[in-house]
Amino acid sequence: MPPKARNLTLTHSQAACLIALRRCKDSKTKIAIEAKLDLIKTATALGALARLGLAKRNRVNKWHATARGKTCRYDTVPDRLRRNRAVPGAGGQRLLALLDRPMRGREIAEKLGATHQRVRQLVIKLHAQGYVSFCDQVNAFWLVMRAGDKTRFLSRDEERVLSAIPREYVTDAIKIRLAAHVRFPWLFVVNALLSAPESEIAESGVFQTRRGYPINSVSPLQIAHQSINALMQYLKRKHLVEKTGQDLHAPYSLTETGHAALAEMTRRQAA
Repeated sequence: MPPKARNLTLTHSQAACLIALRRCKDSKTKIAIEAKLDLIKTATALGALARLGLAKRNRVNKWHATARGKTCRYDTVPDRLRRNRAVPGAGGQRLLALLDRPMRGREIAEKLGATHQRVRQLVIKLHAQGYVSFCDQVNAFWLVMRAGDKTRFLSRDEERVLSAIPREYVTDAIKIRLAAHVRFPWLFVVNALLSAPESEIAESGVFQTRRGYPINSVSPLQIAHQSINALMQYLKRKHLVEKTGQDLHAPYSLTETGHAALAEMTRRQAA
């Protein structure tokens, strides 16, 4: 490795942005959230990384690490301290006072009478300061909550699946999938599996075959059976759905907790 690479020194914020780039975060917003920085500091750090030849933007203004940025070693030094950097400003305090429960980004904007862009800036800064967190890391502004809020919540796909389960009668996973228009991407299934202990995964039967199809095959609907099964097992662990019988192909129905969650989702959508 050349001496220039060995002697590379980055500030903490620059290093955090470089790590975010290595994790394939490609927009300033995503990088800021991953690095826990505000947008101004993120822009400054990305500019410094670009001048060092560690990062650059492509034709559609998406950021990515260069070949050197992906492999270089570096030392870190503290950022220059700014006064009151951890204290929310007037706008941040108004937002925190409003956030008595998890709220969608558009709802925050409406109640504050602010633009979506302004709310985005405030939320990212509050996240960097440790005051708020996001319910869905993929769609950060879908639902925002105070840090430490213990309110139970579902991801966007989980909400769609739960809302597709009828109240009046039982159904099965294939019909749920068609009603919810959810494709069950592999990333979502992997995240659900990784969030559960190995013993739960083994006991849940996620990797069993369904209706005679081998584990690696897909159904005639082009949906992997283990993808559907993994999501339903996740909802079962949340005590939101349950099978109506002991048979492997017994249909699903909502639990009392599931009905309550569905009612809360309906209330939020109507707000």
